[in-house]
Amino acid sequence: MNAQDKIAENLFLGILFVWLIYMSLYITTNFQPFLGGNIVLKSFSALTIILLAFKELISLKANSISSIDYRKTITLILFAALSISYVIHNDGLISLSMIALIISSRNINLFSILKIFTIAEFIVLFITIISSKIGLISTLYMPSDDGAFRSSLGFGYVSFASHHAFFIICSYLIIRNKKIRYLELIFLLLLTIYLYKVTGTSSPFYLSLLAIFYDLLIEKILKKKVIVNNKVLGFLTSMSFIIAFMVIIYFCTLASPQLVAVVDGVVHNRLHLSIEGMKSFGITSFGQKVNFITLDIFGNYSGQYNYIDSSYIQSLVVNGWIYTALIIYLFTYITKWAVNHGYELLAAFLVLAAIQGMFDPQMFVLWYSPFAIILGKCFDSETKSKWRN
Repeated sequence: MNAQDKIAENLFLGILFVWLIYMSLYITTNFQPFLGGNIVLKSFSALTIILLAFKELISLKANSISSIDYRKTITLILFAALSISYVIHNDGLISLSMIALIISSRNINLFSILKIFTIAEFIVLFITIISSKIGLISTLYMPSDDGAFRSSLGFGYVSFASHHAFFIICSYLIIRNKKIRYLELIFLLLLTIYLYKVTGTSSPFYLSLLAIFYDLLIEKILKKKVIVNNKVLGFLTSMSFIIAFMVIIYFCTLASPQLVAVVDGVVHNRLHLSIEGMKSFGITSFGQKVNFITLDIFGNYSGQYNYIDSSYIQSLVVNGWIYTALIIYLFTYITKWAVNHGYELLAAFLVLAAIQGMFDPQMFVLWYSPFAIILGKCFDSETKSKWRN
C-alpha cells in the first residue's frame, strides 16, 4: 500500500469511527438532547459526505485505472441510482451519508472496518449504560410478559442495547478469530445474559448465544471449519438471505392461519404486523414514504401501532421490491464470497444476520450492523487483496 492509499484508508476509518459514535448516540440512545438538533445532524451528515468525496479524490490520484470490472461497475451504478429513492423514503442526508460510507468502503480492508466498528459501538454501548446508571440520561421502562419491568439502559427503546450487543459480538468474534480466549468468550456470554435479564429481548439473546457457542465449537473444540469445507452447508449458507426472504414471504402470504398464529406468538406479534403492513401500505417498484406509528409520548404502545419489524418486509414496503432484490443479491454475493474464500465465522454470522432480519429491522442499518458496510466490497475491483486479515 502506497502512502496515498494509507492516507485515504486512515481518513475513511476516522470518518467511520466518528460517524458511528455520533449516529448511534443520536438515533438509538437518550443522549440526543446533548448532541444538537436536526440542523446539527444534517450538517454532520453533509460534512461526512464532503470528507468521503475528499477521500475518493486521494484514492483516485493514488491508483490509475488499468482495467474495469464491468459487472461491479454496473452493480455500483445501479446501487447508487436506486439508493436515491432509498434516501428520499428514509432519513434524507442521514441515509445519504450511510450510502456514501458503504460505497466508499469498497477499497478499505474489511478487518480494519470491523475493528473500527467494534470499538465505536462498544464505546456507545458502554457509555450509554453507565450514563443511565448514574442518571445522566433517562431510561425507558416497560412491563414484560412475566410482570417484571424491562429497562432500555439509556437507549431509546428496551431492545436497542441487546441488538447493539449482538452485532458487536459478531464483529468482535470475526476479528479475533483463532486468537479468541476462553476469558473473552465468558465475558461476552455474561454480557449477553445480563442484557437479556435487564432488557428482556429474546431475539438478540438467542442469536448472540449461537454466535458465542459456534465460535467456541469451531475455534476451541473442533478447531476446523465446518461450513466452508462442506459443499451442501456452503451452498445453503450462500443462499441464506434468499432463503430467509422466501420464508418470511411464505409466512406473510401463503401460510395457513393456524401456522401464522403459532409463529406470531413465538415472535411477539411481529409476523402479524408484517402481514398487516403489506396489506395497508402495499408494495411498489421504487418504494414510498411511510410514517410508522410506534410509541406515544409516554413510551406506551399507540392503539394504531403499525411498525414493521421485519427488515425484508419493511424494505419491500418502504424501498420497493427492486431495491430489496438488489440488497438481497448483494448480501448473497458477500456470503458466497465468504464461503468460497474460507471465512468461516463471517459466513456463519451472515447467516445469523439473515435470520435476524426476518423479524427485526436492523439488517441494513449501519449504526447497528457491520454487515451493511460489507456490501461495499461488491463494488471493489481489488477485493482479493483488500479482504486479507
